[in-house]
Amino acid sequence: MYKKAQLQYSYLGYWLIFSLTYAAYTMSHGKWTKFYPYEFTNVQALGLNRVLLNGLVLSISLLVGGALFIFLGKLLVSSNSAL
Repeated sequence: MYKKAQLQYSYLGYWLIFSLTYAAYTMSHGKWTKFYPYEFTNVQALGLNRVLLNGLVLSISLLVGGALFIFLGKLLVSSNSAL
């Protein structure tokens, strides 16, 4: 079991690697097959600029959400050790 206190903010970049790799795969796969599994990744319907903006918003959301989980984990551990 992974302890909440061991999570570091430096891990956020690693967590993005999977997401960005999957986004690149989805876009390249969609270019060849004309199938996009998510509407917000459909370059044909939305255009490349909009899809890239969608990806940026999702990436920022992932970073903020991940940072929040790390912060809460550290907060819970420190409050439990203070008791």
